[in-house]
Amino acid sequence: GYRRLPDPVTHVREFRFSKNPIECMIIDELMGSQTHDLDWYFHLGVGVRIEQGGKPILESFHEGLTIRGHHDDQIIFRLYDQMNGMSAELIDGWISPRYGVKIPSSTIHLRVRMVLPLRVRFEITPRGQV
Repeated sequence: GYRRLPDPVTHVREFRFSKNPIECMIIDELMGSQTHDLDWYFHLGVGVRIEQGGKPILESFHEGLTIRGHHDDQIIFRLYDQMNGMSAELIDGWISPRYGVKIPSSTIHLRVRMVLPLRVRFEITPRGQV
C-alpha cells in the first residue's frame, strides 16, 4: 500500500528472538526519499498497565518502559533509536481475541514526521533480564 504514495515507501520488518537472554527485537526499515508522517501502534492486553516512574512516556521508552501484566509480571519495552520530534502517548484502543469480538485496551502510539530512509529498533525483555 505504501508503494502507491507520491514518494513510494518500502517497509521491511524483522523479528529477532533470543533464548538466552530472553528478548525480542523488532527492527523496522522504511525506505523512501522524502518527508513522511510515521506512526507505530503497540496494542496492550486487557488489564495490562504501564509504569512510567514519573517520567514522560517518550523518556521512559528510551530507558525502558515498564509494562505489567495480570500476574504482576514485568516486561521492559525499549525504543533504541532517538528521533527528533517523536511523540509518544497512551491512547484508548481495542484488541480482538477472536473474530467479531472487540475488547477495550490501552495502546501505545508513537508518531514522528521525518525524511526517509529510517531504521528503528524496539526491544522487549522480561524484567529480570535487563
